[in-house]
Amino acid sequence: RSWPDHHGFDHWFGFLDQWRLQVPADQFGQQAAPAYTNPWLQRDGQLPERYDGHLTDILTEESRRFIADAPALGKPWFLYHAFLAPHEPVQPATRFAEQHEDSKAGRYRALVSQLDEAVGILLEELRVTGQADDTIVVFLSDNGGTNSALDNNYPFRGRKGEVYEGSFRTPLIVSWPQALPAGRIFDVVHNTDIFPTLAG
Repeated sequence: RSWPDHHGFDHWFGFLDQWRLQVPADQFGQQAAPAYTNPWLQRDGQLPERYDGHLTDILTEESRRFIADAPALGKPWFLYHAFLAPHEPVQPATRFAEQHEDSKAGRYRALVSQLDEAVGILLEELRVTGQADDTIVVFLSDNGGTNSALDNNYPFRGRKGEVYEGSFRTPLIVSWPQALPAGRIFDVVHNTDIFPTLAG
């Protein structure tokens, strides 16, 4: 009952949790160490299938195609895209790893660079299909970083799972060119505020 099709989604694609990314269909329900390469992913409740490539690239292309096809729907649409990046294990695609030093910090920066590219691809698809001005885009993280590769919560103290700001202060960017002027808000908000705010 926790699957997306029980919560208002018409279609879904991806992974239900990171521990199933490397679990073949005949072992569904078991757990394995997560990895970004050649993941096992599900579509609309079917058994997992193995996809060749890097998880970030595969998910991005799926969402890009959805955005490209969205004008034909003739009605408002909603897309929830959850990246695993830059979550551990820190495994950037080779083309990004080659642009950074071969170290924990370098690999983390490479995975963030890959995430940046992926977000850019989706925003560009909105632009070229004429949907950018009247689409609300929300970009956020669920928690602060673990600081295992580098201090990715700077300038805040602490990390994921702690009680300091580094655990709770995360990016939150909302873009709606047709209705929201550019600016910054310094009030305290929580991700559970987003839906009632947009629906109100």
